[in-house]
Amino acid sequence: MNTILAFATGYKVEQYADFLNSLQKVTQPFKLVLFTDLEQKDFSDWSFCEIVNINDTLYTDIKVSVIAAVIRYYYYQRYLIYMSAGDGPVLFCDVRDVVFQNGNIFDDLSPDKIYLFKENNRYTFGKCECHTNWFNTIGRTDFLQTYAKETFYCSGVQLFGSVRTCLNYLEKFAGQCDRYISYTYYINDQTIHNILVYENHFDDQSLYKYESELNDKVFSMGLCREEDYVVVNKRLNLSNTDIYPSIVHQYDRRIGRTKDLL
Repeated sequence: MNTILAFATGYKVEQYADFLNSLQKVTQPFKLVLFTDLEQKDFSDWSFCEIVNINDTLYTDIKVSVIAAVIRYYYYQRYLIYMSAGDGPVLFCDVRDVVFQNGNIFDDLSPDKIYLFKENNRYTFGKCECHTNWFNTIGRTDFLQTYAKETFYCSGVQLFGSVRTCLNYLEKFAGQCDRYISYTYYINDQTIHNILVYENHFDDQSLYKYESELNDKVFSMGLCREEDYVVVNKRLNLSNTDIYPSIVHQYDRRIGRTKDLL
């Protein structure tokens, strides 16, 4: 079974609707586990959606002083350790800015691989103000100096070939958070993710790297060029190809062109 883990709190039910409705395009078998402050009954229109309330007793001791984008990893880890999820592929994804176009994200996966997705292969750590701020605020100016000319992988959508591979990642992620915990709410999931990749916390053989956002699995379009894609008949295709990515990420940054996907 393919497992999708997502975390979003402070929303009304209708704010989940675009994300949830898009999942109905996925024909491959999957289970969505949505961590939220709402209840199962609130999502009766989406029978495939398993709701985990963040205040459930299994999670009440998770009190790490970090932003929601980081604390979600602790919830995912707890869920995968204590709940039966088999050992199939696991997908982490944002909610607010993600829509699915198909389920091909789960095709042709190796259980031993972590799949990494570049946001864009033209922007570097050294020339991105957001990343500069994120690394500086946790005392990692040295990272920026060392990897100034490298491009960054996205933490908004992450894919693992199996639960065991995912848990290995989550253990290392939590370990890095512990290292920077004194910075509390300045810790960002994007910084931790790229530290793990670039500072070689994984055997390179375990990583499958998509070095461009122009691929068939995840199109992170926040930094893309407008000419890189077209939207026709409520479907986003990569320009001059027959590829329509399984996931469109950051679509809300181009809502003037992507509204037909919703």
